[in-house]
Amino acid sequence: MGLVPPTSRAPVAEDIYLAALGYQTWNFNPYAISAADSPTSQTVFALAVPVAPGVVYTGVKLIVSTPGAGTTPVAFQVGLASQANMGAQGTVLTQSGNLNGSASLTTNGIQTFPFLAPYTETITGMRMVLILQNGAFGTTPFTIERTGASSVFSQSGPALVATAGLAAAALPANGNSLGVNFAGGTARAYWVALY
Repeated sequence: MGLVPPTSRAPVAEDIYLAALGYQTWNFNPYAISAADSPTSQTVFALAVPVAPGVVYTGVKLIVSTPGAGTTPVAFQVGLASQANMGAQGTVLTQSGNLNGSASLTTNGIQTFPFLAPYTETITGMRMVLILQNGAFGTTPFTIERTGASSVFSQSGPALVATAGLAAAALPANGNSLGVNFAGGTARAYWVALY
């Protein structure tokens, strides 16, 4: 399990949910979901999640609300990056390959998007889950679930919900900077979990 509660306290509901569902961590309880939409093409969405050292993360889970149909997007990727403040850049730690042909995009419900290689965490703190769609489905855009408006996060300080780059065709290679500062604006609080 990811965020193991200290022995000095009883597990809280969040810990129990995570363990029961087989997730290591998530950005918020899925009961807070109130909307769904399709990620804007070529925009990297970055969502903060708490992490713990020694935990191995193998991919990202998203909740697909509307399955995609028709011609697939050019690319769809997820990744994990170091957290940075608004106005600063994160570094890519791990990522998936191009998942544009994945059945996870054309099936509704909680879907799995694996990294190319597992990532063993080294810190206690926050990381950023990355979502990038380049293009869109030709007939029906797929949508993923999120909370409502997230303009409250468009401020200075540590990025919780941000965008990192416009006109991004693919995520940078592991170890490279995202190349664009985290910003608010069109940031959307998509629900994400690491498994």
